[in-house]
Amino acid sequence: MASHTGGAVAQSPAEAPRVRKEIPMTRVQEHQRLRGVDLQDADAWDDPYPYLADIRSQGQLLWSDDWQMWLSAHHGTSDTILRNPHIERRYEARCPESQWGSFNRLNARAALDMSGSEHTRVRKALTTVMRPTRSTDFSALVASEVDRLLDLLSASGTQNVDIVTGLIEPLPVNIICAALNLEEGIGDRLRNSSIRMVAAFEKGQTPAEAADSQLAARELEECFLGIASTSRSSSAGRHLDSLLEQVPGSLSLDEAVANAILLFNGGTGALINALGTGLVTLLQQQELASLSTPDAITLAVEEMLRHDAPLQLFERTADEEISFGGVTIAPGDRVGLLLGGANRDPEVFESPDHFDPARHPNPHLTFSAGQHFCLGAPLARLEMQHALRALVDRFPRMHLAAPPLREPGFVVRGYSTILVNLE
Repeated sequence: MASHTGGAVAQSPAEAPRVRKEIPMTRVQEHQRLRGVDLQDADAWDDPYPYLADIRSQGQLLWSDDWQMWLSAHHGTSDTILRNPHIERRYEARCPESQWGSFNRLNARAALDMSGSEHTRVRKALTTVMRPTRSTDFSALVASEVDRLLDLLSASGTQNVDIVTGLIEPLPVNIICAALNLEEGIGDRLRNSSIRMVAAFEKGQTPAEAADSQLAARELEECFLGIASTSRSSSAGRHLDSLLEQVPGSLSLDEAVANAILLFNGGTGALINALGTGLVTLLQQQELASLSTPDAITLAVEEMLRHDAPLQLFERTADEEISFGGVTIAPGDRVGLLLGGANRDPEVFESPDHFDPARHPNPHLTFSAGQHFCLGAPLARLEMQHALRALVDRFPRMHLAAPPLREPGFVVRGYSTILVNLE
């Protein structure tokens, strides 16, 4: 998955300044300018979809003065841009370097912010860890981990159980730790730092929040450098062997660390939020017990991913002038793809605001598209499918015990607490 998270999310204008080209007013025609939509409104955090529908109704590609980028909530436009090799991910270093150094290094050396031959080289190394066929290797592990977590969850009681802390969060954390050959017991520490680092991608951080994100990036960098050092000197074959040993010479130590952190962030945050938001919708519509076959679960997972995307905004930067739908995108222009809006485009999805667990086909863009399509998508789907199957089998009458508590923010959508009654 791309979160996350670990993944492609918004850059915040509230933090320390970065060099950015301002678009002259004369270059944007009035009908190309976004009007009357504030995605930082608290109501948009709670339910962004009316706002995204408004953006979509105004045009395929619109200039946002607030965010200093072109925005699109259209599926076709977003899909085309994601696949265009001349509109790329490009990391812009944050200043001052003395504070953002670790954060800058981890992002600049990650495959997500690379292009061309450098991206190909690093992605090839990552494929040894996250190649699609490896999800088969993890099937038994995921099933076993789901059962173990649900045993612990039900042993603590069946009423007012927080399924986020009991299943939704530890499952992806433990599985990605296994994928990276990390030692047992380190997941909680890494997850805490990951949440705080990824918070830097949300709009409107306060100075104190930015400082905490900077600290979290340093914590992750130092932790993984230590793990990598142990891995290279240990005969136990643990830790980052998947990146440092299976592909010798293809990655530098710093690149291996940055991309291991990318995989951890992406393999936890976005998946945790996708599983949580999707499960809440299933329970609200009382659809859980109806998922009685593997095919039904497979389709339901895709609808969970579409209906409420865990990452609402992917950013790209043009490296040459491109004309698109009557809009001229100049070199250096940023383009923001509102994937939550694209996933509810009525030109592609019938009754797009309706959650239909049997929807097919379902060409959502939650995992992106093109060269940056999420490497972890097969594993993310596997984890969601196993979790749903186990919940249906063991707790078919599970229901919400209280309204779930949503995390604040627009870019990253998820719940901090989901209390359920298992029976």
